[in-house]
Amino acid sequence: MADPLPPSAAARLGHLALLPFVVGAAAVLLARDASQAHAGAALSAYAATVVSFLGGIHWGFGFRQS
Repeated sequence: MADPLPPSAAARLGHLALLPFVVGAAAVLLARDASQAHAGAALSAYAATVVSFLGGIHWGFGFRQS
């Protein structure tokens, strides 16, 4: 029976990947005027990058299956 939990190093890296989202959301909430727009754009760009990598993983698994 396979262990359903990822190795601890993978779990830690996964949790660290959430850090830019938390910092970005805090920057959007706490920044003022023009800085808030830049923080929102940076947060959106990071989210788009993460989603594109997740989509690539999905396509990769799809191509593996014949």
